[in-house]
Amino acid sequence: MILTLRPGTFAIARLDLSSPSPPWLRDGPAEFLSETRTADERSIVGPDRSVVTVR
Repeated sequence: MILTLRPGTFAIARLDLSSPSPPWLRDGPAEFLSETRTADERSIVGPDRSVVTVR
């Protein structure tokens, strides 16, 4: 396996499975996005400038 270190700073967002995909995921820059699903949640990794924090 070859791993490549990507430049930049990334953020991880955790979403409920029933939550719709956020606009920043659909409309953000496509340089790097990863969406992972488990039985309980979704995790999205993307450039930190694209991820909108909601509490």
